[in-house]
Amino acid sequence: MNVFRNPEPSASWRSYGAGLRRIVFTYVKLSIKFVYIFFTKRAIFVRLPRRKFTFLRGPLVFVLIISWLFSGWPQIWQHPSIPQKIETVQALTQEANWAFTGNATGWTFTNGSGTNTCGNTTSATTNNLATFAYNNNTSRGITGTTAATNYRGNINQTFVAPGSSGTVKVKGRFDFSGNVAGGGSWGSGWVRLDIYDSTNATYVGNLSCTAITANRSIASTNFDATVSLTAGTTYTVRITISGTVGSKALTFVVDNVIVTTAPVGLAASSPSADTNVTLNWTTSAAGSGAPAIHGTTPYKVYRDTSSPVSTFLANATTNSYTDTSSAGGTTYYYAVSNVDANSIESPLSAEVNILTRPAAPTSVAATDGSATDKVTITWTKSTGATDYHVWRDSTDLGAAGDVATFDDTGADAPTVTAGTASATDGSATDKVTLSISGASANNGTTHTYKVVASNATGNSADSATNTGYRGVGSLTYQWYRSSGTGDSGFSILSGATTAPYDDTTAPAPSITAGTGDASDGTSQAHVSLSVSGQSTNVGAVRYYYATVSATGASSQDTNHNDGYIGVGSLTYQWQRSAADSDASYSDISGATTASYNDTGAPADGSGRYYKVVENATGATQQISTADRGYRILGSINADIVDGSYVTVGSPTMAMNSATFSFICQTVTGSFGTASQQIYVNNNNAANNGWTLTVAAQATTNIWDSAGADYDFNDPTSSGCTDGADAGDSVGGQMTVDPSGATLAVGQCGSCTTNNISKGSSAAFNEGTTDTITLLTATAASDDVGDWKLTGVSISQKIPAEQPAASDYDINMVLTVTAN
Repeated sequence: MNVFRNPEPSASWRSYGAGLRRIVFTYVKLSIKFVYIFFTKRAIFVRLPRRKFTFLRGPLVFVLIISWLFSGWPQIWQHPSIPQKIETVQALTQEANWAFTGNATGWTFTNGSGTNTCGNTTSATTNNLATFAYNNNTSRGITGTTAATNYRGNINQTFVAPGSSGTVKVKGRFDFSGNVAGGGSWGSGWVRLDIYDSTNATYVGNLSCTAITANRSIASTNFDATVSLTAGTTYTVRITISGTVGSKALTFVVDNVIVTTAPVGLAASSPSADTNVTLNWTTSAAGSGAPAIHGTTPYKVYRDTSSPVSTFLANATTNSYTDTSSAGGTTYYYAVSNVDANSIESPLSAEVNILTRPAAPTSVAATDGSATDKVTITWTKSTGATDYHVWRDSTDLGAAGDVATFDDTGADAPTVTAGTASATDGSATDKVTLSISGASANNGTTHTYKVVASNATGNSADSATNTGYRGVGSLTYQWYRSSGTGDSGFSILSGATTAPYDDTTAPAPSITAGTGDASDGTSQAHVSLSVSGQSTNVGAVRYYYATVSATGASSQDTNHNDGYIGVGSLTYQWQRSAADSDASYSDISGATTASYNDTGAPADGSGRYYKVVENATGATQQISTADRGYRILGSINADIVDGSYVTVGSPTMAMNSATFSFICQTVTGSFGTASQQIYVNNNNAANNGWTLTVAAQATTNIWDSAGADYDFNDPTSSGCTDGADAGDSVGGQMTVDPSGATLAVGQCGSCTTNNISKGSSAAFNEGTTDTITLLTATAASDDVGDWKLTGVSISQKIPAEQPAASDYDINMVLTVTAN
């Protein structure tokens, strides 16, 4: 029984072709048949093993031949010998009842037609086969009996090539045997398996063919050729038998006809993001009555880099296979075959070719700040790639072309942080120092880059990533300054391109000189000098800011800040005219303060002009206005005044009286009484102090009388004898002791006796002590004041035998001297 099966309901011819089961053209021989019949879901399979008997073979054959000749052909046809190894084969399409029993459905016997000998497809006029019959899954053909005559016939059936489009490849083979009846001589013969068109008229192709010129036991032919059919088209499969009779009729038996088809629907695709190739095809399935698909290796995959495909790649267990060994960017050609349970392999399917996706680019590198206007990305190109896309972070930067480098000018630009500007507020007298804190040049944002290669098939996997960024140049500066004191009207400050920067052209500080003043006779000792309204002035305020720039980044402006040049402290130098006119000035030594007492002014009270030269660091020198001044003539005098401070016209003092004595004697007295006060008046004439002394009018003076005189300054024998001092020949010595006297302030209510001291006791000694100090005032004493002194003790040595007289007197002088 023979059954066709279409592998899938779609009638797509997928895996194996058809086979004619046991078409047997049998010769006569003795056999014992053991028949095993089993059932499946869709078909009945019959296996007919054969056991040969080798004993008595010759006699038995002779008897059978004789019986056959007399009993007639049909009886032998009904029970022919069945060859060993009857195999199920792939069906071409799903047909029923190919059992070679009578006129089986779908099969037709035709005599006298077909192709010529193997390899020759030319039609020829032939004789019909003497016998052409089949029975019980056997088929046989017997030629006629006319020697040297060719007999020919065929059995055929139509089928539709599986699939709906494209080309379907088939191949086939068969088993056959041939024998000369009765041991006669051979002529020639052949059996072939062909594909014809649907009318069995036009030859399409030969699958297998074999010739026979001698008796031959049943054996398999080769898969001689592969025939390409058009999917979905009706064809005829035909077995042609041809034999030329020698001396006896020939009997041919054909068995195990196998027609197998290549898989269909092969398609190749490239999975996303890798270089693999995925193959898919329609699942192959055995036709009814055909061997099953191979259990472990039902498909074979073939691959080459050019057509035709012939190189085995791998076995496949399903109707899908992923080629993981394919290289990126390479065109591959693929075909597949299927294998049945008997390891019979079909023809290769129609080829497909595909260009694999390129491999991911390698060695991706992005520059780290080497350029300020771009990030340059480089990579190693992928085989077979025709374009590349660079991705920045999650952004596709577009098609770069078939290149290995790309400049990303759209990467985030570097930036400048302007910082905080500051201008000094008078900390320097020659400049405004401009500075910036916190300024910085900042690289662009660091981006992550990857590269994807592509070709006509699609994109590669992502490359490894690399980071990069745009660099930034060094900071540069340009300072601007306002035109006035307000925060406006700015212009470029020429040359101000650093930070810090010293603006030495900012408005300078200044001096307001003021008005000079010289006193007009307010002091005997000096002219008082002073200046008023003078000042130092810092430079005018200016506002500043800087534009901070760096290559690749947008410039930024700092904040605005005001500043100014400072000024030093005022210094002074007074000048005095050489005469009483406003000209010919010269510096007064040491006169370097704003107020100064010029003690060097003319003491005679003549006038002089004064001005002061003023300086301050950073400012231009200024000179005050000039002014005239002069000293007054002060006075200091000593006097004898009464209690009302009226000068006593003829002041006197009396010594106590003494009588004549033969020995040296001493008389005493007191100088300065309430009615005759010793008086000193200093009216700003002795500012450095003064000294009050008493002395005789001359050192040669003596106590004078109408009688004999005596001396006041002869120290000989403590004044008791004449010591031959100059100018007289008498002895005597006066001693003055102010230490016990009383000193008091006169009329000056605010004065004191501070810094005024009384003198010590002293005796006149001609040429040695001619004056005796009564009072001494230091410079710290009051410059203006008056004082009175009373109770100065006086003693006088009178020589022995000095005559008595009532008119002894001596003239003494008080002198006050300014220090």
